[in-house]
Amino acid sequence: MRRLIHRWNGSISRRHRGDDRGAVALLVALLLGAGVLTGLLGLVVDGGRLFAERRVVQNGADAAALAVAQNCALKRTECATQASSRVVAGTFANLNAADDGRSAVTELCGSAPLAACPSLGTTPTWSDCQTAVTGNYARVRTRSEDSSGSAYFLPIFAGVLSGSSDELTVGACSQVRWGGAKSAPIQFPFLLPACAPLLEEGLKVIEDFDPNDPSTSCTVNGITYNPVTKGFAFGALPGADTNCLTTVTVDIGDVIAVETSLTQVCGTKIDTVLDPIIAAGNPIILPVVGAHTSTGQGNFDFTILSFKSFTLAGYKLKNTTGGIAPPGGWSQTACGRGAQRSCLYGSVGTDVVVGDVGGPDDFGVRAVQLVP
Repeated sequence: MRRLIHRWNGSISRRHRGDDRGAVALLVALLLGAGVLTGLLGLVVDGGRLFAERRVVQNGADAAALAVAQNCALKRTECATQASSRVVAGTFANLNAADDGRSAVTELCGSAPLAACPSLGTTPTWSDCQTAVTGNYARVRTRSEDSSGSAYFLPIFAGVLSGSSDELTVGACSQVRWGGAKSAPIQFPFLLPACAPLLEEGLKVIEDFDPNDPSTSCTVNGITYNPVTKGFAFGALPGADTNCLTTVTVDIGDVIAVETSLTQVCGTKIDTVLDPIIAAGNPIILPVVGAHTSTGQGNFDFTILSFKSFTLAGYKLKNTTGGIAPPGGWSQTACGRGAQRSCLYGSVGTDVVVGDVGGPDDFGVRAVQLVP
């Protein structure tokens, strides 16, 4: 009896599976006939391709706007005219088109010397910039493009459903503003004085801070700073390690305690960090300090005013030297009169960081900031 029941149950199971297969086949046929399955495929395939192309043109717009803004922030010749900036924008838009190396720049505008931007309107679309920007900024719009210069994106399944072979335009918009850096990434604990001739071109020696004669005053770009330090100081940067290998973010207005010994903030192997920087010729960003407060005998807190780009050529830090010496050697400087003095030898310049805009730009380090 059990054997008979087993055969009966098995036949029910096989007949049930056969009915399922027929139902699934019928359902697929109905979906294909109604175009529903094609529509679902179109949503997945065309939607994915559209998203990928949107990312391509957005990357191109961001890169182009950042490049133009950086040139304008540093007052380079590439930003002298609308035409020269347009070349830069087109180059960077294409460099970021990873699929075919082409993205069209349909708009470049911003603050002078760029062409003035039209209004964004009250209801920006998904491919528009969303925020009205004032001050110094650049706006770049890009769209998809093929080798013939026409719109590039051609839907596959959507065209089947609609019976159309029209290409779609995929667009993007990016805005970047620039101005004085509100903060900057700092690796080395050298705090530059506001009253040193920082704005002058050429190599110069900057002596260290003398706690016995700490105060002076100066006027830079019409702004008077009083009292400020006469020389650079070693500062204990917040969050930095003891080997000067990490980069920390320093904000304008931060108060930094001065250390009398470099080994307190960088250990004893500062040459292993500075020498490669000198060899590569890479500029570093250093805080510019202004007002300071005495916290005890020989101890001071300094307030960060701004930032400066400094290309280090040589140094004499107590008993450690590196790079090249200034004309006449270190003996011709204040650092040659005793082993306890320190000097930096190098040149100042301008530079750009990616970050928040909002600080004074008197000292030449500007920020570029993406705006939605």
